[in-house]
Amino acid sequence: EEDARRLARGAVERRLAVCAQVDGPVESHYPWQGRIESAREYRLWFKCLPANASALGLWVQANHPYEVPQWIEVSAE
Repeated sequence: EEDARRLARGAVERRLAVCAQVDGPVESHYPWQGRIESAREYRLWFKCLPANASALGLWVQANHPYEVPQWIEVSAE
């Protein structure tokens, strides 16, 4: 939860996102390094301009504690 809040605040402070929402906790089950793992996680939703999406994704990747964070982009029109 602390990491999710830190990432949300950091993205907004850097003006990479105009809004960030923390959702959860959710319970995730997934394969990792040959084992089935489960973890309590928090989902982050970022609202940003299309021009900032790439920079936001790179910033999250560089600052996220996971080795491979999930990243999904959805365009709203």
